[in-house]
Amino acid sequence: MKWLQWISRAIADVEASRVAGFELVLAGFRGGMGSFNDFVIHPLNGHTVTRDAVEQVNDRLMREASAAVADARFVTRALGR
Repeated sequence: MKWLQWISRAIADVEASRVAGFELVLAGFRGGMGSFNDFVIHPLNGHTVTRDAVEQVNDRLMREASAAVADARFVTRALGR
């Protein structure tokens, strides 16, 4: 699944109060080939970002992703999953 499709599906599930959205977020960060941890925003990957901003943009992406994972863990644990 491509990352835009993955996150769009997770957002739709979360907005519809489906726990599957939180589980999908967690599944994307479990590591291994193709996990979200491999995702890098960079002009060489076709992203519209200047080379000077690559580090800053990716740092913010990882901060936001870490917050999403923490929230997903909290929700799934609270629901006993």
